[in-house]
Amino acid sequence: MVSLARVLLLAAIAAGAASCSWIHLDPVTDEVFTVTPVSDPERTVTFLEPMVWSNAPKHRSTKGVRLLDGTYVLEAEDHEFLYFRSPAVVEMRDLEEGVPVDGRDLVGGLALSKNRFALVSAVAYVSINEHRKKHVMKMGRGFTRLEGRIWEKSF
Repeated sequence: MVSLARVLLLAAIAAGAASCSWIHLDPVTDEVFTVTPVSDPERTVTFLEPMVWSNAPKHRSTKGVRLLDGTYVLEAEDHEFLYFRSPAVVEMRDLEEGVPVDGRDLVGGLALSKNRFALVSAVAYVSINEHRKKHVMKMGRGFTRLEGRIWEKSF
């Protein structure tokens, strides 16, 4: 059995390595997850302003996702995430030196991790259908730290 101290040490080493310039963990993903549709009007996420998340600092970013302001309503869940549908499209963009050059607008939203200690606390997703969601941009602890300033949840 692995001790908690060892797990925490390995997590700290991984986090430190990821923050160094010699390792770049790309948050762009295209993983498809099977979900169960759910409805709970008491559980919502509200963006107080639009949020842009990209795969690198502005001058090096090649992919970006913009989640618009408004109330995101719970639409599905799986064993790891709760899926909140955006009131508008998710804006996905290809970037050159931080400037949009191409993109698509798709139905989707924000998936919040059920585990408050997860390395990936949130993910922008697009809907394939009501039972399948594609994760497109992982968001780490930086997203969580914005709670109460840029976004809030009702639960």
